Amino acid sequence: QSSMLADGRDMAFPAPGMPACAAGFGSVISAVGMFLKIFSGSLGVGCLMAAVASLVFKHLDLTHEEFFPMENVFLFAFPYMAWMLAESLELSGIVAILFCGFGMDVYAFINLSDATQEMIKKMVKVMAFGCETFVFVYMGMALSLFEQAWFTMPAVGIAIICMLYSRALNVYPICALVNMKRPSECCGACATRTPAHVFCGQLYG
Repeated sequence: QSSMLADGRDMAFPAPGMPACAAGFGSVISAVGMFLKIFSGSLGVGCLMAAVASLVFKHLDLTHEEFFPMENVFLFAFPYMAWMLAESLELSGIVAILFCGFGMDVYAFINLSDATQEMIKKMVKVMAFGCETFVFVYMGMALSLFEQAWFTMPAVGIAIICMLYSRALNVYPICALVNMKRPSECCGACATRTPAHVFCGQLYG
C-alpha cells in the first residue's frame, strides 16, 4: 500500500531537481492526465504479462515432477518481466507487477501443479511477512541512527491526527453499511467485533 501511494505520487508530481510547472488549473489537469496515462499503461503491461504467463503454463504442461524447478522459476520470472517492461517504458513497475499478480492468481494458478500451488502460497506469505518486518525494523532504527530534523515534529503530529481522522471517516461509515446487511444471527468472531476493533487494527501499516 505504501509503495503504491509513493508510486502514485511520483506519477503526478516531479521528482526533486526536475522543473515544476506553474501552479494552476492547467497543471492539475496535466497531472491527472499523466497519472491516468501511466496507470493505464502499467495496467495494460501487467495484464498482458499475466495473459502470457497463463498461456505458457496452460500449453507447456509443466506439471510433471521433473519440471518443478522450471515451473517455479517461470512463476517469478513473469512478474519480474512485467516490472522491467513497465520501467523501460517509463511507466509504473509497481502497478504493473501488482496487476500481473492479480491476473496470474486467477488464470495461471489453476494451471500449476499441486506441489507448486501448495509451495507458492507458503513462500509468498513468508516473503511478504519478512519484507514487511524488515521495513518497519529499519524505519525504527532510522529514528535513532540518523540525525533527525526535530523542528518538523509539529507537522508529524498534525499528519498523525489527519490520518487517524481519515481512517475513522472510512471505517465507521463502511462498518455501519456492512452491519445493516449482516444477519442478526451472526456468530463467531464477527459477533464481538466492533468498528473500534477495525479502527485500531493494523494501525502499524
